[in-house]
Amino acid sequence: MLWSRDGTTVVLGGTEGNAINNSGEVAGSFAGATVWTKEGVRLSAPTNDSSVAKGINDRGDVVGVRWDSVRGAPVQAFFWSRSSERLIDLAPGLPFSQALDINDQNEVVGTVRRGAVEEMVIWRVPPADAQRR
Repeated sequence: MLWSRDGTTVVLGGTEGNAINNSGEVAGSFAGATVWTKEGVRLSAPTNDSSVAKGINDRGDVVGVRWDSVRGAPVQAFFWSRSSERLIDLAPGLPFSQALDINDQNEVVGTVRRGAVEEMVIWRVPPADAQRR
């Protein structure tokens, strides 16, 4: 649901809402990583894996986590540029990573696991990667 300024409620559907930007777009999950616009339009991440969106900045760039529930492939942090429809793995080669939030400078905070140790990380996604078509 999305609360409007006048106190009414807009039902978005979905199973999980995790973040909202200043434009009223909500990042979460509805059969995969999803963004809802304030008009209620649903946009899905360009991936066939299981996924959930965890953060969204004011440009509408999204971060989250994806995994292959069939093959048991690694849990992978991702960056999704909606302007270029690109999905970028942020920690390829690691068995576990998750992206939890993003700011307007494309700095992404999350965690990675190396062996038995889980660590907080910050990824900086170059603007060229965010805008490339």
